[in-house]
Amino acid sequence: MRFAKTIMALAVLLAVLAVPAFESDAELSVTDTGSDAKFDTFNGGSLHFKVKNTSEEGCTIDVTVKNGDKTVGSAADYKIAASGTTEVVVNMKDFTTAGTYNLDVYCVSDDSGNKFDETGHFTVHVVVEKNVLSNWTTYVVIIVAIIAVAIVVFIKIRETPKKKNAMTFEQLEEERKAKSARKAAKSNAPAPSTERKRYLSEKNKKE
Repeated sequence: MRFAKTIMALAVLLAVLAVPAFESDAELSVTDTGSDAKFDTFNGGSLHFKVKNTSEEGCTIDVTVKNGDKTVGSAADYKIAASGTTEVVVNMKDFTTAGTYNLDVYCVSDDSGNKFDETGHFTVHVVVEKNVLSNWTTYVVIIVAIIAVAIVVFIKIRETPKKKNAMTFEQLEEERKAKSARKAAKSNAPAPSTERKRYLSEKNKKE
């Protein structure tokens, strides 16, 4: 009886060894899900993760990011290098609603034969933080503040008294009279006599 059991055990072992070990045909895998993704309500953000390719041939992949049933990001025909690791970036500038999300990321390779393993679908935790610049009321407050400052400056200028002339009315009147007197003196100066004109004329001729 014991001999029969031993024979059966050996037969099972030989059968197992005769069957070739199962090898996965997956050549693509996600090695880093980029859990440090940063988003805000003004700029949105982007997802970063790495794809390892064990094949000697490069390929392209399509990436789809979903929030529940809604697609919130995608990247088509993203090139993956052969025999190495490629960083994939999915830009999501329109994902700007504040909150905390668990987004599903789906990666599908092209038809060149390179396939993903189970890591082709993963979940990434994203927090979209509030950015004050995304709120239109912020701009309204800034504009109102600028207008208020402009009004205050305008009123201040209007209320500032203009610089008065340092001279008194009496001084101005005396200056006016002095100017008039100088003009009168010039106009009343005697014209040169005929004798002097003749003398000057003859003098000029001799010279």
